[in-house]
Amino acid sequence: ECDWSSDVCSSDLGFFSGTKVYRAALDQLYKVDKAGRADGYQKVLNTCAACHNVVCPGPLKKIGRLRLSTN
Repeated sequence: ECDWSSDVCSSDLGFFSGTKVYRAALDQLYKVDKAGRADGYQKVLNTCAACHNVVCPGPLKKIGRLRLSTN
């Protein structure tokens, strides 16, 4: 479930729930047609942000920069 060694990875159930939601969103992104990719990508980022809001807020600023512009 986790690519690095830390206490969060070994003991936080919220983290593991977040990774499962993230993986599901990522799987869906790979299945959508070209027209739905932007929305699917945004959903993946939303799952990242939701988990990081609870477990580790450090990357939230960088996650925000990955969002697509809405113009």
